[in-house]
Amino acid sequence: MKNKYLKSTVIAASIALVSTNFANAKVSTTTLPTIIVQDNKESANEKFNLIPINYTADVDYITKEDIEKKETSDIHRVLREVPGVTIREEDGFGLRPNIGIRGGRSNRSADINLMEDGVNISPAPYSASSAYYFPALGRMQGIEVYKGGSSIKFGPRTTSGAINLITKQIPDKAEANLKASYGSFNSKEATLDFGNSYDNFGYLVNIDHKSSDGFKKLDNGGDTGYEVNDILTKFRFNNDKDSDVYHEFEVKLALSDQISNETYTGLSLGDFNQDPNRRYAATQLDKMDNKHYQIQLDHRAEFSKNFALKTTAYYNEFTRNWYKLDSINSSEDKLSTAFDGSNQANLDLLRGIGSGEVGIKANNRHYVSQGIQFAFENKFNTGKIKHSLVNGIRIHDDYEDRYQRVDTYNINSGILSLQSAGEDGSTWKNNRIGSTRAYSAYTEDTIQIGKLTIVPGLRFEHIEAKQRSYDNDPARSGIADTVKNSTDIFIPALSSSYKFNDNYSVFAGVHKGFAPAPPSSTIKPEQSTNYETGFRFRGKQESFLETALFYNDYTNLTSEDSNGDKVNGGEAISYGIEFGAGIKPSAQFLNKAVKFPIKATYTLNHAEFTSSFDSDSDIWKNTTVQKGDAVPYIPRHQLTLSAGFEVDKISFNLATSYVGAMRTQPGSGPISKADKIPSYFVADASFYYQATKQLQLFTAIDNIFDRGYAVSSFPYGLRPGKPQAIKGGLKYKF
Repeated sequence: MKNKYLKSTVIAASIALVSTNFANAKVSTTTLPTIIVQDNKESANEKFNLIPINYTADVDYITKEDIEKKETSDIHRVLREVPGVTIREEDGFGLRPNIGIRGGRSNRSADINLMEDGVNISPAPYSASSAYYFPALGRMQGIEVYKGGSSIKFGPRTTSGAINLITKQIPDKAEANLKASYGSFNSKEATLDFGNSYDNFGYLVNIDHKSSDGFKKLDNGGDTGYEVNDILTKFRFNNDKDSDVYHEFEVKLALSDQISNETYTGLSLGDFNQDPNRRYAATQLDKMDNKHYQIQLDHRAEFSKNFALKTTAYYNEFTRNWYKLDSINSSEDKLSTAFDGSNQANLDLLRGIGSGEVGIKANNRHYVSQGIQFAFENKFNTGKIKHSLVNGIRIHDDYEDRYQRVDTYNINSGILSLQSAGEDGSTWKNNRIGSTRAYSAYTEDTIQIGKLTIVPGLRFEHIEAKQRSYDNDPARSGIADTVKNSTDIFIPALSSSYKFNDNYSVFAGVHKGFAPAPPSSTIKPEQSTNYETGFRFRGKQESFLETALFYNDYTNLTSEDSNGDKVNGGEAISYGIEFGAGIKPSAQFLNKAVKFPIKATYTLNHAEFTSSFDSDSDIWKNTTVQKGDAVPYIPRHQLTLSAGFEVDKISFNLATSYVGAMRTQPGSGPISKADKIPSYFVADASFYYQATKQLQLFTAIDNIFDRGYAVSSFPYGLRPGKPQAIKGGLKYKF
């Protein structure tokens, strides 16, 4: 009854706000173009991460100042304060983030549109959306988080939301900045950026490095750290700004490489309770090695004050080889048996007790994502009605090439020795290519009628997916087993806001959720109908309050297992409340102006299956899912509180975060210890001193109270959050 009542409330509020206000509006037919097109970076209020009060959907913006306050290179710690966002840590450093929105599954951020500068940045957004690559936070100046119907213009996923990472812009004048720090676990971070602009040319170079010895302790010793290097360059060419048609051409070139001695394998409950930072001897060879190359060409043409066209061509290439523990004693005896209590001998082998055989897989994969997209915006008036019509077209290709093998090792008293090297691509699971060609288009019109704003939108996707598998054919010389499918789908959205005055507004919307299916006869596309309604307040002293109520009704929920393969989840619902509030009061102290920024966010989220099905996937723990079972890895409660002060040359920021208990597999009722990630509380702090106009000194502490906590047990064993870590550093403006 509660679910039906909540759904009815959200639907009624959405329809009432959209239709009733529209009925009261006066329409005119006279055309009068008046509005100037703005850039993406100008779309948010930089003061206190606030979007315009009359925006018709729930969107959050994280400014450069917000990112710098966190003093971190971990995107998880930055996104904690965004209502509706679920994060699941994995390695403690944010190397491979797991981000979900509004009940969407967080595994590898595969359920959201993950973008950089408006371009999908997942290795293969259609063919294999698991984000094993994530751009360096050191090259970002802002982050946009889209929820509700605001995400349909991005695609292909429109259910949960989208995150757009905004890279540093070419500066307006000569500028150079250096940031460097050193801290716990021999952690080193450094970022250097410099650039300049002239009348018809501009450039930016950003170099980012981070490395650490890691905080986990391998049995028998060994490296558990990482090193990541990232280089971003931008070059802009433009004609004179007073030209009849203004043209701007920007070239973005980037590359990154990472070596991280990380594993998929965690700890048993007993071992975790004794030492959460332990790593088993059998994982001593586990290592991720990856490289990413990026080319993006942007052309912007402003034909008038009312019409602009932006064309973007992009190419992203990603190669990775994660050499990691895959099996124990035989390929049929999977690692899960060491953690479910069914095979003590296998758990002992992981610990380095006794002797046996293990398989280590070279998860070698190659990805390419490329395409071209057009977006044009026409702003005009029909009488007193203002329009901002945005249309977009995209032609996209991507593929994932898996060419993997499993090597067999003897393990004796925790020491691994190679017994036999596997053959690359010997089985179809390890030798296959998934590819997709997609044509998409969208249209969205922001219609402003006095205090009322209405945004109807429509997206279309034509997707052609194909998978070629080679069994016992490492050379790929024979005929591949080929599976194809195609999808044509229209994705509508309608949202509205009513601005009572400069301080208060309400908004509501409804849209269709969609996520593409892989080339398979058994996996269906994800589809849902999603509703939201909310309220905004803006006040003095940069005060704000925002709240949203959402309800997502899935006809078919999908997720991805530990291999990145799609699985069906049947019917499900996700609903909840998002809340954010903040204020920045000031006072005089010893003739100094002191500011006290305070912010609180809260998310209530409930997600459950509304149909029963048998699962053979590790994401659902290979169990029978019953109607009413909760969707795993979605905490019911999340709360963040941050506070600080800014006075003269000194500033301080304290950020605290509470994450409620989560299930690790579908279920209902009380959560057993074996199936539970307990709730946890983490506090971080940063302190700054402006020594000179150019030089700033800082120190930061993550996990101030050094609380040990679990963040996940997927796919094998419990993983720890980052323990207390202290670092100090400097920022220098040349």
